[in-house]
Amino acid sequence: MQVTLTGILVIAVALFLLGVDIPTQLSHRCVIQDIDQAQATLRSAELREHAMAAALGQTQSLTLAISRAKQIPPTLRLGQWLGEVSSLAAQHAMRHWTLQQQTPQCVGACIEQPVTLNAHGRFLDCLAFVQSLEAMPRLTRVQDLSITADPANDGVDLQLTASLYAKEAP
Repeated sequence: MQVTLTGILVIAVALFLLGVDIPTQLSHRCVIQDIDQAQATLRSAELREHAMAAALGQTQSLTLAISRAKQIPPTLRLGQWLGEVSSLAAQHAMRHWTLQQQTPQCVGACIEQPVTLNAHGRFLDCLAFVQSLEAMPRLTRVQDLSITADPANDGVDLQLTASLYAKEAP
């Protein structure tokens, strides 16, 4: 089969009359492919931007959490802690409260100072007092807790053992 110039012209004229423009269709396909590729690139960029925003949000949250982290002072500073506890006891209407130090212990790179606290108050006040102790900026961990009803004195007796921590010995 021989392809002649006349045959090609006949085919081209027929396609033209039918409204088929081969170079235009090819260029449309290329443009559509370019648009599809640009849209895919844009989606990828949007996903990266979303991931970056999420990472920035997590970084800010972690930075805030670190700044609010419990503090472990270089020394025990038991007097300062006692003043804070005294203020909390008054705030939560704790009565007849006493504090007794136990023997400090080395725990890893820190010193742990256990203290026993006894107090009397209404149940909800005792609960709020314990929560306030644990919410102090300084790391104060309640190790043991006992609440006993005391109907004769209209309330409960609270006994707890808490631990304070310092980075070095006093």
